[in-house]
Amino acid sequence: MSLSGGIEEIGKINWEILLCLIAVWIICYFCIWKGVKSTGKVVYFTATFPYVMLLVLLIRGLTLPGALQGVVFYLYPEPARLYDPQGLFVALPSEQCHQFSSWLCCILSLGLHG
Repeated sequence: MSLSGGIEEIGKINWEILLCLIAVWIICYFCIWKGVKSTGKVVYFTATFPYVMLLVLLIRGLTLPGALQGVVFYLYPEPARLYDPQGLFVALPSEQCHQFSSWLCCILSLGLHG
């Protein structure tokens, strides 16, 4: 990471990120250059590409060593761990904070559009 010395210093330019930013702006320009007709064609790619990438990540994850043990651990929970007070009092607050933060983002998003 290219950290600067503080808020007063700008730091140096990260050329990789700058080039990616320029490339994204050029892609966005060409996507909306001809109007709605070309935008409709772009939607075919942008709607299916995330699913293709999720499938690639799923296949990659399932081919890693120890993947079968992870799937078994996910599908077959250990009910005895619910009776462990040490684990229970650590897991419950963290889960509640996670759910609250998810709902808080949804509520803020809905409030901004209302």
